[in-house]
Amino acid sequence: MLTHANGVEAYFCDGKRSYWFKGAASDGVLELQEASGAKLLLELAGDVVVGRLVADGATTRFDLPQVNGNVLFRSDSFAGDTRVLGGWIVLPDGEQRGAIKINTTVIDSTLLDGKVVCANCVAFSSAMTPAPFTPATALRTANTAQKFTVIGFGDSFMSGEGAPVTPGALVQTAAVGIEEISQGIGIQETWSNGLPTSRSHNFNLTSAERSQLEREAKACHRGVSGLGAAVDALRTSWPATVEIIHQTFACSGAKVAELVGTFYGGPGGCSSRTGADRDTCLRFADDMPTASIRPQVPAAADFLAAQRLNADAVVMSIGGNDLGFGTVLADCLSPLSDCVKPDSDARKALKNGKEKLPGRYLELARKFADNGIVADNVFLTSHMNPLRQTSGICAGSDFLPDLLLVNMSDEDAEFAITVLGDINGQVASAVAAHRWKPITSHLGSEVGHGLCTDQPWYNHRNAALFTQGRDLPNDSGLFSFLADNSSAVRIDLSAGMFHPNARGQREGYMPAYRDVLDGKLVARFTPRPPSGFRPVAFKIENGQRQVTLRWNDTNAFESKHVLTNAVGGAVTNAAADSTETTITLPGTTGSFKLKACFNGARELCSSDQPAVEVEVKVPTHTPRINFNGPMIPADGGGPDLSRATEVRVGWDDAAPSRLYSTVEVDKSGSITRLASLGSGMVFPVDGATRRVRVAACNTLGCGPASAWTDVATPPAFQLPPVCVPPKRPLLNGCR
Repeated sequence: MLTHANGVEAYFCDGKRSYWFKGAASDGVLELQEASGAKLLLELAGDVVVGRLVADGATTRFDLPQVNGNVLFRSDSFAGDTRVLGGWIVLPDGEQRGAIKINTTVIDSTLLDGKVVCANCVAFSSAMTPAPFTPATALRTANTAQKFTVIGFGDSFMSGEGAPVTPGALVQTAAVGIEEISQGIGIQETWSNGLPTSRSHNFNLTSAERSQLEREAKACHRGVSGLGAAVDALRTSWPATVEIIHQTFACSGAKVAELVGTFYGGPGGCSSRTGADRDTCLRFADDMPTASIRPQVPAAADFLAAQRLNADAVVMSIGGNDLGFGTVLADCLSPLSDCVKPDSDARKALKNGKEKLPGRYLELARKFADNGIVADNVFLTSHMNPLRQTSGICAGSDFLPDLLLVNMSDEDAEFAITVLGDINGQVASAVAAHRWKPITSHLGSEVGHGLCTDQPWYNHRNAALFTQGRDLPNDSGLFSFLADNSSAVRIDLSAGMFHPNARGQREGYMPAYRDVLDGKLVARFTPRPPSGFRPVAFKIENGQRQVTLRWNDTNAFESKHVLTNAVGGAVTNAAADSTETTITLPGTTGSFKLKACFNGARELCSSDQPAVEVEVKVPTHTPRINFNGPMIPADGGGPDLSRATEVRVGWDDAAPSRLYSTVEVDKSGSITRLASLGSGMVFPVDGATRRVRVAACNTLGCGPASAWTDVATPPAFQLPPVCVPPKRPLLNGCR
């Protein structure tokens, strides 16, 4: 990073990406943004600059000590038809690091011989405008799979509670009634193994890491029917050049605290959250001490860092447990309570949660920022209504006793659905406050698939028991009442109750997850427009007129470049990583547009570059010199005293067939200089008046030159007398 009186410039290159930043001078905290959206956040702290780069969904942190001298350099110029483009730094020991491109040949990393050979090497603090540049490593890796990592966070609706990978089966040993379901297990359900998935990526997990992920998956009841199925569907539709990686850290029963920094643990495998009621204890039967389940965001950060991955998309469901939705359902189902009363447990839990949840979402957003998770990559899901039968709810007489043990009244059901609306309202507020993205396209699709229907998307008690067994304690609220008052009634409970079954995950939530992730993939892999599109050579061969067009490759993953000639409509495809092509014209002229394309699930293309007009003939335009004079600093002040012997000459740029200009300087003969496609150049004049003229040229020849124009070195700039406090009334005419 270079700071000076007029501004701040910075260059970032890690061997794969290259960014240039330029902004106004500032003290304290400074934010710079590059054209592609990359941001550089800097804090000037004495002799050290502390900062972070946020680009491509990743955050890179750094601190820079202060050094003196010219350390940051840039080249963007031509020597004839040879373009030299690049940036580099000079280390304190004189070693140069960076990347330069001479036409299509790139030298990167440590520059050879300790020197950079280029036309017009300048310190970056000059007035030159940075040009886009892709380092050599990106060219070498363009055909390797581009990684896109999906992370799952949250509670039971994200983990997959209610939809194990392999359902179990309880054995019913008596025929006296459904409440006498035996605890005997016929087939034990299984959950996800918890390991990250991809097509071919090698995760290099240690045995301890594998064991921990497997134990956590079992304890957290992680399935594969929702987010995992969405990722599988995307792998089918997207090509192998995109490596979609998936890992979830969601855990059944989680509140926001378990994402931010709270470990699970406590007697009987229940949550260690202070004041947590036993109705939210969801790992009753697990043999693993839940204290070893790590907070989700720090665990994900460790995983991403160890695997050198970025969180390209974060999909989460969180907030329902903070609002006490489980308590609301338990209270509304209990014959001992009236959940709609002002002082009911359900209303108390809801009031407490609504007061605290916004602050908890804020804490989560800050945790994401601290761990390099970009807000634009975070998706928060809303929840469907499990009681939806048709256009309303199912309650009262619609509920059979074998669904929920007791009837839920219409009033209680209405209140439960009001709470669900509160949850989705909190989700919407969090999305707006923290610039996350909502997942809502599935809302309404559950109509006709509620608990009361023939094909429900949610588990009632018996379905949950047969699917994943008895994994909740039965000693609270309604269930204690029933057990204490009827020795003939045995109450078995499952954490899968009220949760989506495999069908609900697959047909309800999965399409919504798939669609938002597909949109993120499209945004990520739609190429940027190539830059610097221009003609570089004309020729007539065997009577055919040809033009060579060149551009800067700004992408590391495009499949091809597409050039369209508006004259005749011909389309030419150039290879990925190519930077030029030669095209035969149907006549003498052409009007070309250029875009980069990537073959994803469908073809994704950048916007077109502005049309380049070409005409294969010797230029006929006569340039007109419109400026000549001293060098003026960028701040618009007086003449630049450090460049007192230089003048700048400018001319119009109106010849479509021009590839460069010749600038002739009359100095005891004729000196010819080549200028590129710009409309001006700077050269020294050593005191005397000289003459200059300009001609438009291409590889076929030069057109008529302009008239000679006199240029001269500006007169020496005289400083005014310096006044000092006088010892006498007058001193050198100054008072």
